[in-house]
Amino acid sequence: MIREPITIELTFFPDSKICQAAGGDTGTQCNIDLDSLKFCADYIFYGATDEMARYAAANQDMSFSFVDYRLVENTTTPDALASTVIRNLGMANRVVPRVITTLAATGDGITTILGDNNSISPSTNGSGVQVATAIRYNVRYNDRFEYTSDVDNVARLFSNLTQSEGVPFITRSEYSDQSVGSISTSNVQGRNQSGGLEGHFFYLGTRLTNGRVGARGIELHISGDFGASSKTITLMRSYCEYVRVARLSQGLFEIYNA
Repeated sequence: MIREPITIELTFFPDSKICQAAGGDTGTQCNIDLDSLKFCADYIFYGATDEMARYAAANQDMSFSFVDYRLVENTTTPDALASTVIRNLGMANRVVPRVITTLAATGDGITTILGDNNSISPSTNGSGVQVATAIRYNVRYNDRFEYTSDVDNVARLFSNLTQSEGVPFITRSEYSDQSVGSISTSNVQGRNQSGGLEGHFFYLGTRLTNGRVGARGIELHISGDFGASSKTITLMRSYCEYVRVARLSQGLFEIYNA
């Protein structure tokens, strides 16, 4: 039913690396041989006669909606997060159902299984309880805050995450580092990963309820105590999910924002 060429594009990060075995050279890169890549596809055909041809003839103009994602990345530091950080995420005039934000430390490199794809939790005391000024979080758009008051409780932030993304299969210790006991030793390539898992899955998820985003876009408001962490936060990443519409007419695709 599609009369245009279909292109599948794969983009690799310039320095492709994986968790490297203990004792190995941590500066060694894992180079990807582009000449050896393989693409596997499974094609399904319906009907033994002209069923698909008749379906195509009866549906020459069809539309469907889908979600796409926009990444907004900013540099930050624990000192900046100690006061209120306000970032405009854009997305003006779009229907945005969800926003998820991570606070990444990029110093682990290839010594941990997560690498730079982590999100560091706020500081906790010796008993594994969040400190009084651990976190304050809110999202503002259409001249309204999503939450009537800034969310400052880690348990509620986790509840908001589950409402936005579903239940994540991570432990309390992995999410907020609020645990007296530590994660059992977990080795990958001979490296102990327990120190790279505790408090490394602190995702901030929000399901937006105020309708289409206005001309001023979405503002992210966040502050907290991240100074006691052994990891130095350097990047704040926000993934904005927005609705798009695809129209297939006479074999040609047209895609636009909802």
